[in-house]
Amino acid sequence: MIVAFVHTKGGVGKTTSSVMVAAAAAAAGVAVTLYDADPQRSACRWAEIAEQRGDPLPFPIVPATAKALSELKEFDGLAVIDTPPGTAK
Repeated sequence: MIVAFVHTKGGVGKTTSSVMVAAAAAAAGVAVTLYDADPQRSACRWAEIAEQRGDPLPFPIVPATAKALSELKEFDGLAVIDTPPGTAK
């Protein structure tokens, strides 16, 4: 399953929601990967800080581009995508 957190506005909790859903899935025994598509790389930073504090996240966070995400295929487990803010058109 692929789940993306998307909103045109920044600061609405996309990264927080992405990390928390991924953590809940991992705690439930689901294989999960979080894809950080936001150029600010906030989710990647969360992982770095957790690692530095000796409490690494139980799932990988992978920097991702729009091209890489467009090639993402269905797989067993959960793919969570943290997206950048966009523009409403």
